[in-house]
Amino acid sequence: MRYARLRGRLKERQSHQSAILMLVVSVGFLSASRLSAQTFTTLYSFTGGSDGAQPHAELVLSGSILYGTTSMGGAGGAGSVFAINTNGTGFKVLHSFLGSDGASPYASLLLSGNTLYGTASAGGASGSGVVFVLNTNGTGYNVLYSFTRPSGASGFLGFPTNSDGCFPWGGLIRSGDTLYGTTIRGGATSGQGTVFALSTNGTGFKTLHSFTVADGRGSPTARLSLSGNVLYGTAAGTDAYYGSVFAINTDGTGFKTLHYFTGDTSTNGAWPYAGVIISDETLYGAVLGATSPLSVNSDPIQGAVFMLNTGGTGFTNLHLFTPLSGPNLTNNDGFGPRGTLVLAGDTLYGTAVLGGAASGGTLFAVKTNGTDFTTLYNFIFPGTTGPSPHAGVIVSGTTLYGTTLRGGTLGQGSIFSFSLTPVKPAITQQPLSRTNIAGTAASFTVMATGPAPLSYQWLKGTNAMQQQSNSTLTLTNVSDADSASYSIIVSNAAGSVTSTPATLTVIDAPLITQQPLSRTNIAGTIASFSVMATGTAPLSYQWLKSNSPLAQRTGSTLTLTNVSDADAASYRVLITNIAGKVTSSPANLTILDPPLITKQPLSQTNITGTTATFSVVATGTAPLSYQWFKGASPISQQKSSTLSLTNVSDADAASYSVVITNAAGKVASTAAKLTVTNRPQMTISEVGTNVVLSWATNVAGFELQSSMNLGSGAVWATVSASPVVVDGQKKVTNPVVGTQQFYRLSQ
Repeated sequence: MRYARLRGRLKERQSHQSAILMLVVSVGFLSASRLSAQTFTTLYSFTGGSDGAQPHAELVLSGSILYGTTSMGGAGGAGSVFAINTNGTGFKVLHSFLGSDGASPYASLLLSGNTLYGTASAGGASGSGVVFVLNTNGTGYNVLYSFTRPSGASGFLGFPTNSDGCFPWGGLIRSGDTLYGTTIRGGATSGQGTVFALSTNGTGFKTLHSFTVADGRGSPTARLSLSGNVLYGTAAGTDAYYGSVFAINTDGTGFKTLHYFTGDTSTNGAWPYAGVIISDETLYGAVLGATSPLSVNSDPIQGAVFMLNTGGTGFTNLHLFTPLSGPNLTNNDGFGPRGTLVLAGDTLYGTAVLGGAASGGTLFAVKTNGTDFTTLYNFIFPGTTGPSPHAGVIVSGTTLYGTTLRGGTLGQGSIFSFSLTPVKPAITQQPLSRTNIAGTAASFTVMATGPAPLSYQWLKGTNAMQQQSNSTLTLTNVSDADSASYSIIVSNAAGSVTSTPATLTVIDAPLITQQPLSRTNIAGTIASFSVMATGTAPLSYQWLKSNSPLAQRTGSTLTLTNVSDADAASYRVLITNIAGKVTSSPANLTILDPPLITKQPLSQTNITGTTATFSVVATGTAPLSYQWFKGASPISQQKSSTLSLTNVSDADAASYSVVITNAAGKVASTAAKLTVTNRPQMTISEVGTNVVLSWATNVAGFELQSSMNLGSGAVWATVSASPVVVDGQKKVTNPVVGTQQFYRLSQ
């Protein structure tokens, strides 16, 4: 059986990791037809000599230069650190490991400025591995820390113990001036490995956690991920245990196992050799297979891509790889994802170490929701493109970069690039319309996915907005001029997509453009206060009298009819709308009382030669002025409240009255002795759709009436509008009703 043949090959190595490597190598020699891959490019083939051999780890990118490591070869035969341009030119060995300074770097490098940090799984002062630093130009190599020699069992298959750990397979991560990493063996407890911290200058080494069978159910083999002050990682599994996902604080406290793998062939999987990556509150990772990688003769190892919340809930398999079949061990999607995934937009990219259509492994993509799994490339063995992409890939724009453990022109591994088919951005969340109060800040946000880099251009209407090229548009101190529809064009190398428009509605708080004015009114007349205001409708009005609201006074004009001294006060109006409120300045109402006769002059009979006296008593706003009349003629120098006629004669026989005036108006007394009243005269004029009727103010005892005709059946009705005294005339303004209308003053 094919599994038996593979198992025989596996005996060539002693560790779990080496077993996986040989599994890939053995399958790689099975025959397979070459597949067309126009977007795949081999940038460099390792020779196994001074340039190195068998790259295990992901690359890192700075500008147009890729940096990486090989686990073997180099001038010292113990691996190398290299640099190469993204177009495949300029390959350069930056450092060759000699053993004493480290050996067999399995992990990817950490790039910080012009400095590279890394680990070598072996070598160093005690042969237990090192943490090193190196400049990107190849100078300044220095061992920051050499792990101590463990006691007890030796090698990867045993579980030797020490205080700091040994054999660091995973890469480093940096926070501030501190590096964090893992070892697969050692530690003070069970020899299952450690999590450690180390300053970038090599001081302050600290073991943060020593793994046990109980907490990790495996040993950490991959780079950690950092979110805030929490580190996340995986333990790959040992013996009958299938590994876990864990979290630990950067100070070493709060270790927690987030998920245990059970080895279930259909749902849970086993052996997470790859690390996890973080996006928001979600972890994404991959497991190598369903059970132990050494039991290939009894279990269909397949692998899975999974997601898990950072709190440990919501474990979901996004894709389960299908079993291998046929004499060449092929399938459609690949087998055994070993490298850490990379996320671009809403797409995860990764590699599978073997399987696929040509047995040599696959390059794949899958959406973060588990849909649209795609085999991007099938690696071929034998062949120069190389099998066994043992490491994950990195993304730059629309290009993936990675390495293969084997293959290349000499079978010692290769560096490759893969150009993704350009995909236009897709908008996953449209900008939303909103309503803002004038003077506040309005923000519109779009969420889009697609191959990076994504560029953004906001539009106001159809016009591009200057310097608005982020996914969020923020408008400060908005005004009516900002009321418009806004949309955004999201573009990348493949094309562009335009969002649906989002409308900004700006509402204006009330603004008083004309304050109510103080006024003086005659008692009994109509006093009106008006305010003019702008602002987003509807505007609501509430008039206040000395700060107390007036019931049912909710218009822009306050009208007080038949005013009296009780109405004399300060008036304001509170104007409100959805955006806010404003209170007017106060307007004072002063009431003037017109003269009011409380005691009329009385008729009287006088004996010839006696004195006749007429008196009047009146109230009203002072000063009051008096003018006595004989008949209709004013009597000279008779300007007091009493008229005295001395030595009366027949010539004095007449009717006498008095007119009393003040600032508010005037009033005429009734005639004493003889009262003559002339029928009042009324004038009428048309103003627009109204008629204005005027008559003298000294006419008393008459009311204004109207009728539609003058026939015998005419009905006369009293006009309800009260007259207003203007220029000594009483005036009534009344709307025209019908085709004709007649008016009269009636007693």
